[in-house]
Amino acid sequence: MTKGGRVPTPWPQERLWTLSDDRRTVRLELPPSPEGEALPFLDFDAKAVDQMLDRLVAVRARMLPRPLGY
Repeated sequence: MTKGGRVPTPWPQERLWTLSDDRRTVRLELPPSPEGEALPFLDFDAKAVDQMLDRLVAVRARMLPRPLGY
């Protein structure tokens, strides 16, 4: 566990995020909790993914270190 109670995931991004067979949703599947408890997965449609990306770009712009080009 890291400072602030965060737990880094050992799973690669390709395993966390997968595209459904019909290519209409993206699934976020988290690794089991440190206690071994399976966590639920979340499915997102294209509109939700677009909204998340917009929000993440805005939040990332405020993070340190600043992104290159700013």
